[in-house]
Amino acid sequence: MAPPSINHEIPIDLIRECPEVFEVLLRFVLDYPLPKHTRISVADSNMSQVIPTPFAADLVLRFEDANGKTIASSVVESQLRTDEQKRVSWPVYVSGERARTGCPTFLVVLVQNHNIEQWASQPIELGHPGFTLKPLVVNLSRVPRITHENIDLGKQFPELAVLSGLAHGNSPAGPDVILTMHQILSEIASDRVLFYRDYVWNTLSEPIQKAVEALMEAEQFQYKTEFARKYYGQGKARGEAQGEARGEAKGKASSILVILAARGLTISDEIRSRITSNTDNALFDEWLRRSATAETAVEVFG
Repeated sequence: MAPPSINHEIPIDLIRECPEVFEVLLRFVLDYPLPKHTRISVADSNMSQVIPTPFAADLVLRFEDANGKTIASSVVESQLRTDEQKRVSWPVYVSGERARTGCPTFLVVLVQNHNIEQWASQPIELGHPGFTLKPLVVNLSRVPRITHENIDLGKQFPELAVLSGLAHGNSPAGPDVILTMHQILSEIASDRVLFYRDYVWNTLSEPIQKAVEALMEAEQFQYKTEFARKYYGQGKARGEAQGEARGEAKGKASSILVILAARGLTISDEIRSRITSNTDNALFDEWLRRSATAETAVEVFG
C-alpha cells in the first residue's frame, strides 16, 4: 500500500495541531450539534488494540467534560479519491473506538471536491436490520473564507486560515485570502507554520501568486517575527530597495492590472488608460486596496 500523500495528510495535520478547528468546520460546514464539552483531545488512532486485524484511522478526537472524562468521540478520515475498501474499514473504526470508550462515536470524512463528497456520503449498509452508517462529510472547499473582514477568526485559529487558503486561494477572492493568511502566519514563529505557508503557495496559480506579490509590495508587507524574516531573507537592504520600487507610479499601475487580471475582472480600455496615466500615489494605494475585494473593476475606480 502506498504511503499517504501530502495532500491527504495536511488537513489531518492541521486538525491534530489544533483540534478546535474541527469544531469550527463542523459548525460552519455541516451545522452539526456537538455535545457540550470542555476540551477536545487527540487519541490513539490505532484500532489494533481492540480489533485483531491491523486497522488505523487517520485521526481520533475525544470530547471531554470539565473532569477530563470522555463523553463522545469522532473518527476523522481524509479522503482524496473513491475507495470501496474504506467503506469496509470505516464501520470498524467507529465500532472500535466506541468499544474503547463506551461513548457515542461518529465518523467525519474530509473531502476536497463534490464528486468525492457524493461518494463518501452514501450510507453503508452493514446487513443487520437498521444497522446503517451514514458518514458525516465535510467538503473542505466550503470552509469559511478568511479575509481581512474576519481576520480575528483566523488569528484565533491559524490552521483555519491555512485551510481557507487551500480552499479559496485560487478563487476571485484569492489575493485577499492569501494575503490575510500571510499576515496571520507572519506573527507566529514556527517552522511548521512556514511549511504550511509554502505548501499553500505552491497550490496557487501563477496569476494569483503575482497578484499576491503585488499586494504585498504595495502594502509594504513585512514578516513580524525575526524567525520568519530570517527564513525568507527579508532584510533591511531588501526592504529599502523594495520601498524605492514601490514609489514608482509605473510599478503600482502594473500591480493593479496584475491583481485585476488574476481575479478575472474585466478591464476596459478606459480603465486601463486611467490606471496607466495616474501619478497620484495616494490614489494608487486606494485602488490597490479595493482591487483585492471589489466585485467588478468599475468598483475599484468608483
